[in-house]
Amino acid sequence: MKHDYFIFFSNATGVLFGIFYSVSLISVLSFMQGQESNKKVIDKEKIDDLASKRVQCEMLLLFSVGFWCLMSAVAAIALNNTEYNRQQAITVIGILCCVSSLAYYAAPLSSVIQIIRTSDASSIYLPTVVINFVNAFCWFIYGIFGVHDLIIWLPTIIGALLAISEITIKLFYTYIIIKPVDNNSQLDVLNKTTINCLHVNKPNDLIIDIDSDINYIKLNK
Repeated sequence: MKHDYFIFFSNATGVLFGIFYSVSLISVLSFMQGQESNKKVIDKEKIDDLASKRVQCEMLLLFSVGFWCLMSAVAAIALNNTEYNRQQAITVIGILCCVSSLAYYAAPLSSVIQIIRTSDASSIYLPTVVINFVNAFCWFIYGIFGVHDLIIWLPTIIGALLAISEITIKLFYTYIIIKPVDNNSQLDVLNKTTINCLHVNKPNDLIIDIDSDINYIKLNK
């Protein structure tokens, strides 16, 4: 509708890759669910979790494809009417694109409460967030200096700021915050490792005295 080839080809490629990623994820989840079902010891909770995630991905994919097909139909109808209707269609679709872009850029922050609670930012994948920042910043420059289009530069500058906040959270909880250590878990691992590494000729002569208060193992023969 804007007759901008940069916008068209970049977004058309993104749509194709998005569909490919979604279908691939659904296939992987189905494969993992089948593997879990074929195990001798079946973890029903894990199978149900995989099935739930697969259904969610399928519903989101169907909704996205259906929604944007409907918007394309509305745009096509608007193009055949007056210039006023055409501008209205461009505005409505532009606003929907803004909302979609902001939802995409803000998606990694959906787990921020869990990150703060556990001091674990592994749910944020740093390379993806960095690429999101570069992408948003480039579109901001193009929107504000190239085509002077508010619908392009406004959501992308917000997306760039969101990406910066996500990068900050990732680096903060990865390199600055010290994760809480479970001393009991460490002691259990140390117990197993020490016992497995010891070569004992007379097991009955070996006494393992564990003092959990100061978290070390004292071996006496």
